[in-house]
Amino acid sequence: MKLQLVLCVLSAVVLIEAKREPKFAPYIDVTAANDFKLTDLKNKYGVTAFSLAFALGGTAGCSPMWGGQVAIDDKNIIDNIKAFKAAGGDVIVSTGGALGPYLEQSCHSAGELANAYKRVLSVTGSSHLDIDIETTVNIDLMSQALAQVQKEMSSLTVSFTLMVQGDDYGVIDSLGVQVLKNAAKHGVNVDIVNPMTMEFGSSKKSWGDAVIAAAEATHKQMKQVWPQKSDQELYSMLGVTPMLGKNFNGKIFNQDHARQLAKREPKFAPYIDVTAANDFKLTDLKNKYGVTAFSLAFALGGTAGCSPMWGGQVAIDDKNIIDNIKAFKAAGGDVIVSTGGALGPYLEQSCHSAGELANAYKRVLSVTGSSHLDIDIETTVNIDLMSQALAQVQKEMSSLTVSFTLMVQGDDYGVIDSLGVQVLKNAAKHGVNVDIVNPMTMEFGSSKKSWGDAVIAAAEATHKQMKQVWPQKSDQELYSMLGVTPMLGKNFNGKIFNQDHARQLVNWAKQKQIGHLSFWSINRDRGCAGKPVGPTCSSISEQDHEFTKIFIEEAHFLRLVSILHDLLLCDTKSKDKKEDLQSHTVNLLTSMPAPSFEELLSPVTEMGRPDNPDHEYDEMNVEVIAVLLQFLSKRLDNHTVQNSRERLAPVLTCLSEASRANATIRKYLRLKILPPLKDVKERPEEGTTLRNRLVRLMTSPHTEVKELVADFLFVLCKENVSRLIKYTGYGNAAGLLANRGLMLGGAGNTGNYSSESEESDTEEYSQYKDKINPVTGCYEEPKPDPMAGMTAEQKEYEAIQPKPDPMAGMTAEQKEYEAIRLVEMIDKLAKTGVVKPCRVGEDGKPHPVEHILELQQMVVQSKRKDSETDD
Repeated sequence: MKLQLVLCVLSAVVLIEAKREPKFAPYIDVTAANDFKLTDLKNKYGVTAFSLAFALGGTAGCSPMWGGQVAIDDKNIIDNIKAFKAAGGDVIVSTGGALGPYLEQSCHSAGELANAYKRVLSVTGSSHLDIDIETTVNIDLMSQALAQVQKEMSSLTVSFTLMVQGDDYGVIDSLGVQVLKNAAKHGVNVDIVNPMTMEFGSSKKSWGDAVIAAAEATHKQMKQVWPQKSDQELYSMLGVTPMLGKNFNGKIFNQDHARQLAKREPKFAPYIDVTAANDFKLTDLKNKYGVTAFSLAFALGGTAGCSPMWGGQVAIDDKNIIDNIKAFKAAGGDVIVSTGGALGPYLEQSCHSAGELANAYKRVLSVTGSSHLDIDIETTVNIDLMSQALAQVQKEMSSLTVSFTLMVQGDDYGVIDSLGVQVLKNAAKHGVNVDIVNPMTMEFGSSKKSWGDAVIAAAEATHKQMKQVWPQKSDQELYSMLGVTPMLGKNFNGKIFNQDHARQLVNWAKQKQIGHLSFWSINRDRGCAGKPVGPTCSSISEQDHEFTKIFIEEAHFLRLVSILHDLLLCDTKSKDKKEDLQSHTVNLLTSMPAPSFEELLSPVTEMGRPDNPDHEYDEMNVEVIAVLLQFLSKRLDNHTVQNSRERLAPVLTCLSEASRANATIRKYLRLKILPPLKDVKERPEEGTTLRNRLVRLMTSPHTEVKELVADFLFVLCKENVSRLIKYTGYGNAAGLLANRGLMLGGAGNTGNYSSESEESDTEEYSQYKDKINPVTGCYEEPKPDPMAGMTAEQKEYEAIQPKPDPMAGMTAEQKEYEAIRLVEMIDKLAKTGVVKPCRVGEDGKPHPVEHILELQQMVVQSKRKDSETDD
């Protein structure tokens, strides 16, 4: 599950952070003078908020002091806080903690404690008070004080930081759940519940899994306190605070666990040929396309042997190259240095000792200012020597990130064993901390029809291989270490990685929370359809840097849809405001690319099942889809012909595109709108169900709404004509079939649907199936048989009796006159536009006829063809 902070402001939508990230505010000991340098930490590491620990009762009793010893208005501390806030930072004041004395114990009345809280908030300029409870306090007194302060400071944020009992239990009952219930009882608006995910009992192998499990268990406990809130509202109130490194219980919260908890997005860093002077313009590419990181290819052994050179030919400290890198980094960019590649000579082959190779690595990192070394292995190297060198460099540079870029053997196998798995095992054996395993998903064997599917399958196979190297790591930890690097456009094996495959990969990478995403290469990201595979273009048709834009923009759209997902689940103070919020959100969703609709779903886990079983479908949480369906239902209840476009078009467009893009969304909506038929005695447009109300609109006088409804229902039927007619009747579907050229049957072709059958007729439908009128879409009682009760002889006699002739008594001239009169009347209606006589052409579409008599000729020709066929 995702932890996020979402702001819902009645009738307006305010997005605080485009990335929908939780507010990150690490604790800092205010009394640790050497470390309490907030602005320095902001400038150096980008921390924009801190939790100040701890405001306690001191020698003066209820008068707050930092750590119980330092004056709360100490000039150095307050000046530090003011400078940090002036630089755009924010502070949270935390009381309590492990030692005390607590203000909540030192103050003996709610009024005294409220004044102490206000004093702390006033001197720090903070509007967020965090109560860290690790011992017994008078919770009634505390809640009364908090309620009093919130009454005077309406913008005050209150959070509780609480001790965890176990990952299968959540926070300690007496020091957690009861605290929250008491606060709610006294009217305290609790904004954040922050479990201290440290020092608790767990049987899980991975401490990262245990931390997340404890947070999920706390989320369930919060439902006891606020049963009226949705799951998503409670997640937006949930915080998590682990203890870094080794805990007192011996458990270790490491860097991988931190990445797992933060659920970082994959770092996108396309490869770029450093020696291609015309393309090596990093800052220009950043400014134009938003690329914030590059993988610099390649630092190799050169003419001087073990001395690194770009491409084996250009000095590693070439002024133009280094100036370019420096300017890019000054603009906020980052670089990864890659060694190896397809050509060589490799540094790993040119250097003959671990010490030499370590020095070469350090030289490259030093001149580029990089802290990420990528080893691209496409030939045999001395892996012992390489691993020893990497371990030596990591020992000296603790912040060094190491990645291996490895050749793929097949999409069902993963990376080549000798050049991949053995490399990783050797690195692990020598103590190298491998951060990223980056399969080169190019030039490998695959039997899959889609190269996009093959690329993802190869990455999944690599993920399985990583389990052999690091069996102690969880699946999610390994995904956070996984990278993927496809080759843009045409590969040397003839396979093509196209723009749709790029979108598919970005969506998969986001879903799996992998650690790294790249491609080979940004130099090739320009079109040259039909040209041989080469280093300067993709050999397919594309706009310049189209893939770069897809990799970056697709991720932005995914983040935006994630925010819209949360906004749809927000509650408001009135139903009108809620509908306004949902309406604005739906309008935004209509502008999102189809693949990003996947973000409207979230996987269901054992620890995070939705409270409403109806919101779980196909192992996914579909609560947002249920909300959209409810929104559609309300709009169907309150629309007129005049406002139907404004009220219905956005949500119909949204649901139609989401259904077309995602099978789970489509199947869930079909289950709710077009469930297996039972009552077939009423016409599809008669009744109050969603199906009935939508089918009625298929003949609406408003053309756009009529077409949108028909398209939506057609998508739910996987664009199958027979299935659509079954649920709507031919008469209602005729307009769509005519527009699509499907009046003679067939199927649409705008969706990518599986061949799996989703039909399951009910007993009731099967009973009447053969007696359903396909035009009206409902069962019709058989007409009375006029020959019922007759003997065979009587029936034979009646059959040969002449039938009444409606033109009996007319002369030939009179009959001709009536026929001509009828033709003229129909022709007049056609000419005035009241009717438009048509014939169905070979393309399945209706074609107007010049004169009504053409229809008669068509019937004669049809009968003649049938007669010839019978012969």
